[in-house]
Amino acid sequence: MISKKIAREALSTIAVLTTATALGVATSTSAKADSNNSTPDNSAVTTNTNEAQSQQQATVSAQSAANTAVATANTIQQQKTAVGDAQASQTTAQKNLANAQDALTTANQNLAAAQNKVNQLQNKIDYYANTRAMPTFTFTPEQTAATQRFINDVAPIMRSGNFNSNDFYRLSSFAAWQAAMTTRQGLNWQDQNGDDQKIILDLDHLTADQVNTLSKFTAAILNQVRQQLGIAGTVGTAVATSGMGDVAQEVATLYGERTDTAAHHYIYALKKAAFDHGMTNQYATAADMVTRGSNSLGESLLTDGNVNYTNRMTMAQAKNAIARAVNDMLFNDRGSAMGHAMSLLGVYSILPDSQGRTVDYVGTSISYNDINFNTDRPDKAPNVYPSHLIHFMQYTSWEIASHNSASERAKQAQSGLTHVLDEYDDIADPAALEQALDDIAVARGEYYRAQTAQANAQKALSTAQAALQTATSDYQAAQKKLNQMQADQGISLSDAQKYGNLVMITPITVTAGQSTSAPQIANGFITPVNSQAAQIFAAFANEPGAEIPYGTTASWADASQLAVDTQRAGNYAEDVLISFPDGSTTTIQAALTVQPAAVTLTDSNEAANSLTTAPASQGQGTATATPQAALLTAGSHQQGTAAVVNAAAATSTAAAAHTTTPTTAASLKATTSRRTTDGQAQLPQTGSQQAAGMGALGLLAGMFSGLLGLKKQRD
Repeated sequence: MISKKIAREALSTIAVLTTATALGVATSTSAKADSNNSTPDNSAVTTNTNEAQSQQQATVSAQSAANTAVATANTIQQQKTAVGDAQASQTTAQKNLANAQDALTTANQNLAAAQNKVNQLQNKIDYYANTRAMPTFTFTPEQTAATQRFINDVAPIMRSGNFNSNDFYRLSSFAAWQAAMTTRQGLNWQDQNGDDQKIILDLDHLTADQVNTLSKFTAAILNQVRQQLGIAGTVGTAVATSGMGDVAQEVATLYGERTDTAAHHYIYALKKAAFDHGMTNQYATAADMVTRGSNSLGESLLTDGNVNYTNRMTMAQAKNAIARAVNDMLFNDRGSAMGHAMSLLGVYSILPDSQGRTVDYVGTSISYNDINFNTDRPDKAPNVYPSHLIHFMQYTSWEIASHNSASERAKQAQSGLTHVLDEYDDIADPAALEQALDDIAVARGEYYRAQTAQANAQKALSTAQAALQTATSDYQAAQKKLNQMQADQGISLSDAQKYGNLVMITPITVTAGQSTSAPQIANGFITPVNSQAAQIFAAFANEPGAEIPYGTTASWADASQLAVDTQRAGNYAEDVLISFPDGSTTTIQAALTVQPAAVTLTDSNEAANSLTTAPASQGQGTATATPQAALLTAGSHQQGTAAVVNAAAATSTAAAAHTTTPTTAASLKATTSRRTTDGQAQLPQTGSQQAAGMGALGLLAGMFSGLLGLKKQRD
């Protein structure tokens, strides 16, 4: 960028020279009068003085206009820099915003994951804590103590792996436990869950999801009871699985299909379901289509009859029925020798499996059929009621592992007999919820910080965009102002107008028949940087060979004519298209010398013929027979004194028509002023006063227009 100081100093120098020139003219006139022994003409002196003052005033005005133009150009350059800085700031702000948005997305995902975990645990705890969703069983201190004594006595027997249920009945603690548990505790609970009350179950066609829900509900009740009694550490955990749900549903379906109305275990259904799921290798046959009061195939059955029952019920009614069935089997099971109570409390799961697990897998379903409640009283008439049958299916982990034939294992795996359902399997761990709440607090903090960072980044982007818009508007306004100033002064010149007559092309010499390379520009190039003085004086270039703008290229204008001329010996002037960086073009001529091709002599006649010199022919175009290579410039092809360039002949064989010569860094040189004063400025001693004044103004105008033209070119 040209500084104001440099420009002013240069213009001031020109102004001094112009004033001195005017004064020199006056002195010269006065001296001439003295030499002629003439009387001094005071009026002439006055006139000369007035003209000098007018010229000085014009110089000052021109200097002021030049200073204004330079200041405007400098302002434009500054504003262009401001636009670039604003653009860079906006790019940085956009990148920062993108990073902040990515961080916010990640934080939001982490928060959602943490929130989901909290929700799951909270829902689980709420389910257990909500009396509308889960019944709460309470036990007297006597019941709790009696149960613990009995379990402690049974545990060694079970762990021996060699047991019989009759061994349990002989324990003294059994009688005390049975007596305590038959002091029945009432269960005043109804499922008030709105969703459960809306779901209608078709007991003949329960879905897998509905059976799984009933199974998970049962497992949750059993685990609660075991913890309430303080025996969970010994008997283990009840776990609902999809496979056991399938077992329960198959049993319920077969119960619903039977015609026997006996209120007992349907052996065929139990045996077939066990076989289908890998719990036995024995087929169910017609002989098994009987009912019995007891079974060894994992079922605890409760039949509930009511004249109003149908094969339809809500999920809430189904859960109510399950809760009542568990309550009856715990507190009213003397008639079954506490067999149901022992199964539900997990007595048989005390024996661990090979992996040390004490688990019983649970599945629950409900069937509908007409049941005779006088089955065990043949002396009485049948007492048949529409009934809901609650099927609790339980297999311990060691029971499942004991059925280890290949076919049984395959069936177990296929049915998902031990595929745990992930809800209500255990009492929710409060510590796990506490940790999850801590995690969500951390995630929420990260999320809020990411939100703040995004907001700040968005604000910074908006600020940068506004700054860019302002800088762009200022630049456009300044550029418009400069363009108008140039238009008013009539100095808006293209590069072709300013430099077209300065371009010089290196002469080319080829042998006839050869193709020629692209034309080479002989000028130096004005670099877009370097000294301020160089930028000022670059505008004063007014003779061939001066520096021209960097990026100027040359190519052949008429490839067809060039192809013709290179076939014949002679000297030619070829048209060259010069293209400037601002898009303007001009056509100049370049010297082309085509030398005769070498001739191989075969005999004396041919030798003689070859020595005959044919007259130089004037071919198409402007070829001349001048043997001297000269640098031709645009404008008048032979105008002025041509500077001879000592350049090597070009011998490239590459096709050159309409190809441009790339400007490389090696071809550039830093522009410095080659115009120097001699230290002693010599004032003109001849010529009229008017010519001297006009010359000074022309010099100043050239400088003024050159400065503006240079600035425009660099913009």
